This record gives sequence, structure tokens and C-alpha cells, in this order.
Amino acid sequence: LVADSPPILNASTLGGSRAMDGSVGYTYGSARWSGPSGPQTGYYVRVWRATPQGWRLLADQLAER
Repeated sequence: LVADSPPILNASTLGGSRAMDGSVGYTYGSARWSGPSGPQTGYYVRVWRATPQGWRLLADQLAER
């Protein structure tokens, strides 16, 4: 999932949270990225997992506005 995401040109975090046990979390916000027909705008969500080595990205998803 992460490898398929286009490069984000600009992003603004709108919010996020994590599980009460601290095992997973997420962030979301607005974004602008390079698409096949030029810059596109929309929203992103990222899901993170806590590991002994620190937070690791599980999913990185973009959706057009």
C-alpha cells in the first residue's frame, strides 16, 4: 500500500488518534500530490503501528477531493 502512493507535494494534518493500549494510531489531513495529469488535491490517512523499534507505517492512502 505505501509503495503505491504518489509523492505528496504538500500536506496539512487535521487530526489523529491512537488505540487506548497504544498499539496503533492514525493521522489524517488534506494533501496535494503529483498525479498522472498534474497536481491533485484531496485527503490522506496514515495508519501506524507501535513496535519495539518505534512507530512503523502500515497504510498510506490518498483520496481525491
